[in-house]
Amino acid sequence: MRLIITSILIILCSTSLVGAQNLSLKKTNRLFKNQAYKEAIENYKNLKQTEEVLKKLGDCYYYTGDMAKAAFTYSSIEDNNGQITDYNRIYRYAQSLLALKDYDKADSYLLYYQGKDWDTKEFLKELEKSTPHNFTVAPIRNEGSNSDFGMSFLNDTEVVFASSRNMERPVYAWNGLPYLDLYKATLERDGALKSIVPFSGINTDLHESNAVFTENGTVMYFNRNNEKRVKINDIPVSNMKIYKAELVDGIWTNVQALSFNNDMYSVQHPAISKDGSTLYFSSDMPGGYGEFDLYKVSVNSDGTYGEPVNLGKEINTQHLDQFPYISDINTLYYSTNGKQGVGGLDIHRSDMVNGEFTTPINLGTTINSSRDDFAFIINENLNKAYFSSNRTGIDKLYRTTREENVLTKYAVKGIVKDSISNKLLPGSLVSLLDEREILIDDMIVGDDATYFFKLEPNR
Repeated sequence: MRLIITSILIILCSTSLVGAQNLSLKKTNRLFKNQAYKEAIENYKNLKQTEEVLKKLGDCYYYTGDMAKAAFTYSSIEDNNGQITDYNRIYRYAQSLLALKDYDKADSYLLYYQGKDWDTKEFLKELEKSTPHNFTVAPIRNEGSNSDFGMSFLNDTEVVFASSRNMERPVYAWNGLPYLDLYKATLERDGALKSIVPFSGINTDLHESNAVFTENGTVMYFNRNNEKRVKINDIPVSNMKIYKAELVDGIWTNVQALSFNNDMYSVQHPAISKDGSTLYFSSDMPGGYGEFDLYKVSVNSDGTYGEPVNLGKEINTQHLDQFPYISDINTLYYSTNGKQGVGGLDIHRSDMVNGEFTTPINLGTTINSSRDDFAFIINENLNKAYFSSNRTGIDKLYRTTREENVLTKYAVKGIVKDSISNKLLPGSLVSLLDEREILIDDMIVGDDATYFFKLEPNR
């Protein structure tokens, strides 16, 4: 009888444990679904490490920017004879491997994901010769720094940026940090931020970030999340919107949401052209090429706005295209993780030619890290720029100076024509040889019959 009773107790205890495990998993999966990733991490870590738990734990680490733990967790799935077959999770795994500079393994997953060869080491080597500038980067010294990003100039000496430094604010469930506020500071000549104070008249109980200002300093655009949550795919979401404010008698007032915002998708990261006639932004509105695309909209003289126009597939990708900035010479700078790059969000530039943006160029490894690099702004004349990066594990502000990359000065270019008829010869093979007649490079010319080779000096 004692043996029977013991067996029953064991069965009851086992059933109770299974019930608790399932209940805890169900609760944690609900946290995951509601994007409360920080809390979900702690729960998943204490659950039985099944393939489902490991996959979602890896995703939580990825979304909160802990790429080392994301890569380790994803790899442990395979170590336990599991498989990562979800298309988007393969991409996340590859990105986490890029962040750790495990290029060979990352390339093997990107090959599967993209369906083409992907040689990151060769790309980085070529990038040294193709990027137009080299950058010298230093962190901005910042009193009370926590998570800071998205700096812009209010005037010649004052800047505005977003920060989660206010520890009295509610905690954002996604990353466990306080809600964002806008702050104003004086930028010293040595690159330090001084006299940091909350930006008056704009901050609320919601997130505020990414403030930009018109040339005359009387109009600002910024982000604020929507107070109203809507269900998208059965998930309650508070999307981002762009707001406008006006400076009246020294006070920022007339705060209003822009007309093309929508509760069902995000409109964020505003950037204004020098003449104030065009507003650029990022959005996941329907009809785009990927997760977030870049758009532009006309700012009319009467204060109304035109219809948003997608910047097209030359700029946008199937992933994140964000944080646009349009310089004084109408060069577009933005960040994307949808093109081959160093890892995470990389800063790119695209020049405007005849009203159209040219093929974007990666700014290279002297500024881009294997993590997220974004919110780039620049004074083209002074060659001084500022940007944000989470290369140390948390968002920080950086300053940089640039100088021309001498490797991009050397090139051979021309057009292939028939020597008699002078007709273009598209499809021709052009070979470039050194003085010993050793092949340096070759290419098949296109319909315009032009060739172009970039060279290292003295080759």
